[in-house]
Amino acid sequence: MTPSVTLENKVWSPSKKLVAVSILVLIAIGAFIQRAAPNSPIGGSLSSGLSAVVPTASSKAEAAAFASLKTGMSYQQAVAILGSKGQEIVSDEISGVKTVLYEWKDEKSWANKNAVFQNDRLISKKQFDL
Repeated sequence: MTPSVTLENKVWSPSKKLVAVSILVLIAIGAFIQRAAPNSPIGGSLSSGLSAVVPTASSKAEAAAFASLKTGMSYQQAVAILGSKGQEIVSDEISGVKTVLYEWKDEKSWANKNAVFQNDRLISKKQFDL
């Protein structure tokens, strides 16, 4: 029988929490790169089979909606603004602080939006090619 390890009674300093969140974000970025070009160890060449992406009215509206997300808002508020639930990429809980990274992807292009929530409050957001 393998012994289990529990961190429930462990108190983490703010710097350790920051390191843990940073690691989660790096893992999520690596997962995105691997999904973008799964046959390449570092994401591969983006030149094969891509055509120029011309912004449309809907992509401009999506970018505007994403830009309107504000630090401190809840995940449900973000979903209401963006019009759909994000895909949970990674989550972790340390000392009662739950951190979740969500991604919203545009299936027709390389565009995506990422948002990090801690205890259901937006702390960070990034976009690519909106």
